[in-house]
Amino acid sequence: MCSRTIKGSYDVVVIGSGISGLATACILGRLGKKVLVLEQHDRAGGCLHTFNEGGYRFSSGNHYVGEFDETSIKLIEVCGSSVQKQEGTIETFIRDGEKKVISDRQSWKEVMGCEPGKVERMADTMWWIAFVKLAPDWLAYLAWCFVCIFYTSSFTQYDVWMNGSGWCQMQEGDVGCKPIAMIGAAVSRHYMDGLSKLSDKFVYECCKTIKSQSGSVVVNKRVKSIRDNGVILSDDLFVPANQVVSSIGALGTCAISNLPQLESVVTGLGQSVLHGFVFVGLQCSRKEAAIPCGVIWISENERYLFVSSDEQEGKLAVHLVSEDMDTDAMKSLFYKYYPNAQNFEKYSDDASHYSVDKYLGRHASYGLSCRAERFSTYANVRTLRPNTALPNLYLTGQDVLMPGIVSALTTAMMTSRQVMGVTLMDTIRGNDIMDIL
Repeated sequence: MCSRTIKGSYDVVVIGSGISGLATACILGRLGKKVLVLEQHDRAGGCLHTFNEGGYRFSSGNHYVGEFDETSIKLIEVCGSSVQKQEGTIETFIRDGEKKVISDRQSWKEVMGCEPGKVERMADTMWWIAFVKLAPDWLAYLAWCFVCIFYTSSFTQYDVWMNGSGWCQMQEGDVGCKPIAMIGAAVSRHYMDGLSKLSDKFVYECCKTIKSQSGSVVVNKRVKSIRDNGVILSDDLFVPANQVVSSIGALGTCAISNLPQLESVVTGLGQSVLHGFVFVGLQCSRKEAAIPCGVIWISENERYLFVSSDEQEGKLAVHLVSEDMDTDAMKSLFYKYYPNAQNFEKYSDDASHYSVDKYLGRHASYGLSCRAERFSTYANVRTLRPNTALPNLYLTGQDVLMPGIVSALTTAMMTSRQVMGVTLMDTIRGNDIMDIL
């Protein structure tokens, strides 16, 4: 469903074909816009694309997905795709040899030592952050004051807010820093009610939907610069458009546009955690390898390893992810706790901090750093929003809200809202994006 040539004219150009870029294109297409998605790589999908090596199908970045809320499910349906609920173990925590298993809300409560409802209420604070990003200036500031007065605990360090629960600290290795309460809670809630699986054909289904809406997804097209009325490609071809949406992250956007205030925020926050990856192919079933379904988090001597696996016709494609371990150390720690798997290894390859570009097209796993200042400073919150200083340029993706697939989908909705000029009165009258969809 992807093309290599640009034909015709378009209302909106979307730069980048990750989940947020594709979802934004599908939403805007549904609302009557003719959208062109430009992807610099030879395939669409960003972190959702898969690749085949050694007879195994590996995911470049989409290693596990938690529970989707109703809004996210609706947006996935707008993309022409679906979500499948995965049964069984949600998470296995192993810390210095001690193992805890989460399979439902009750076991989550026992492991974390906190009421799930308390965490959900804290996670909902993120909707206030989204409101601050979308509201007019005067109302955004009032909302921010409201959050700072009535939700001050949202900016507390997550493990402190969780009364020092050592198990919740394992998430630090995922986001690359000590998250504040609202971020840690949002991540935790995502994994309380089970795991989900996006359709294996999600990227194809998005591209098909965009094409059915008279739009196009064109690969091997790198954008060199953004103009007021379109974009210029690396071959100096000018592609006109009324509006441009960038889903290549704040740093990538600053590199091809003139946004000094955004660049200042990006420089101040820095990039997120640099994850190393190891891809392992096992010629056996999940039962033979004795590897549980769900996400496995292993912590030993303050070093973290995340394990996920995908069973494929009697074979297992295993993903090992870590921030500060080399290939041998990652595999050694994995096999230490799952020794049966080592007997069935048939394939192994790695993507280090330097070679991860081969699979993800960038070096930082989550874009901007999740440091507290990103969410606790009004100027940063207000700058990292869909609207930019350039009137026809918008941002979408994880940098707009927070890391994760649900966040990427949510920002697609937020950005589409701004592109379409939805106002507060539209929301009050029931004419907001989700009301229309």
